[in-house]
Amino acid sequence: MKARTNFQKKQVELLEKSGKKVTSGKVVNLADLLVDSHRSDLIALSSKIYSGDVLALKEAGLILKKIHLTQMIKGKGGLDLTQKDYGKLGAILKKQYYAGNGDNGKPYGLRHLAADVSEGKISEKMLSYRLSLFAESGKLSASIGERESKIETGYKSKRRTLNVAENCPSCIRYASFGWVGIDSDELPHITQNCECGVKCKCSFEYSRDDKKG
Repeated sequence: MKARTNFQKKQVELLEKSGKKVTSGKVVNLADLLVDSHRSDLIALSSKIYSGDVLALKEAGLILKKIHLTQMIKGKGGLDLTQKDYGKLGAILKKQYYAGNGDNGKPYGLRHLAADVSEGKISEKMLSYRLSLFAESGKLSASIGERESKIETGYKSKRRTLNVAENCPSCIRYASFGWVGIDSDELPHITQNCECGVKCKCSFEYSRDDKKG
């Protein structure tokens, strides 16, 4: 068995201290609590970043890394991360830190956010909002982690499941595809290539059978 990450070790320590049995389900539940805590910490840096505090921007990067790591572990159901997982995580974080390009073709990343602040393009209130969106971006890592865990455990097909509330045109179209191969690019990961963006609340259903349509 692969060694646990520091995050997972902390989860186990907390559960053991509480006298509860350590299970993947409990690790996932604790992941949700950690993500909420990290989200609050990230938004709380708004004032410092707005005042030009370089250290605060670096701290934001570290928090964002924790969010994505936690979300990927959650997506994998508490399973240990592989080198492949860490590679995917690194690629995501590189875009989040520096030079990702959104669906609208505009660059994003903490570096670009800092530039907008220094150039007076956004207010402190808007900065807080954009930091909240960065926190939500961790859904992508959760989606990737979930798919990887399903592939590792023998699942063959997936389909998009819509949120019960309002859905964007792209998500509705993806759901209409029905079942596709689990590694098919027809259905992008949650938050990707849809008008919802990081606010997307869709999910995936997986099957061990080789389903189509």
